[in-house]
Amino acid sequence: MDKKPNLKLINNNESRGYTISNIKEVLSPKKFAEFEKWMRGQTVGMYKGEGLVYQYDFERFLEGLPVLD
Repeated sequence: MDKKPNLKLINNNESRGYTISNIKEVLSPKKFAEFEKWMRGQTVGMYKGEGLVYQYDFERFLEGLPVLD
């Protein structure tokens, strides 16, 4: 039985969020494409050389809320 990957919250100094690769693992391809479109122009942090989507932004996306900046 395949187990769906879980989101792993990264707490890196002042940055708290999810890596883009982890988000891609848990969202369907269609939902991830929507997420990429939603994230265009958004600021992301960095964690071990990878983009870190802030927890607040990802939660806003999941709730269907608009981009703030």
